[in-house]
Amino acid sequence: MPQAGYVAQLIINGNELCAVDATYNAEVTEIDVTDRCDSGDADYIVGIRRVTVDFTMVWKSTMDTAAVEVEQAFNGKTVLDVVRFLDEDGEGYSFPAIVTSYVWGQPLDDAQTVSVTLRAKSPITKISGGS
Repeated sequence: MPQAGYVAQLIINGNELCAVDATYNAEVTEIDVTDRCDSGDADYIVGIRRVTVDFTMVWKSTMDTAAVEVEQAFNGKTVLDVVRFLDEDGEGYSFPAIVTSYVWGQPLDDAQTVSVTLRAKSPITKISGGS
């Protein structure tokens, strides 16, 4: 049964991150292997998988342990050892990650937020529900 997005969890090194929005993005690159024997049709094989997690968190007032770890990883150029992106059944993905973007927004009429992008490092592990 479909569920609202608020039931998903983003966990950084064992601590839940209280994100406003979070999105798991996965894509596979394509490698062009077209040659003269392909009769004018392009031919491709699957390349490497790339995974990012984009999320927004409220600045300062909710800087929980996980949010502080993300900020420290960005400033220190270090790896977050374990990132877990899970649904309400505990199914999702686990991986180490680097922080590739940390954007601190200061709107005139809304809460200050930080928009973050994490890029997964290998290995990316699928987690079954209840794990």
